[in-house]
Amino acid sequence: MQERIRNICEELCCRELGEKEELIASGLLDSFKIMELICSLEESFDIVFQPEEITELDNFSCISRIAEITGRKTGLGQDGKEKVSG
Repeated sequence: MQERIRNICEELCCRELGEKEELIASGLLDSFKIMELICSLEESFDIVFQPEEITELDNFSCISRIAEITGRKTGLGQDGKEKVSG
């Protein structure tokens, strides 16, 4: 899952990215690209972000944070495997 997210982000930013690289604070993602990112994530992982999740920009600050929220919404871990509770 994280690799798919990295590919989406790198395509939007037009360069290779580190897992913890700041995407918004650095200016790599502007408001238009953030919305493109959200739409791509929703389509790619068959999820829907709620307005309060979207307005919390920290959710989209770096690849690892994006993987966290996407993993919670899909029920998968960042590695794409189903989470085991307990």
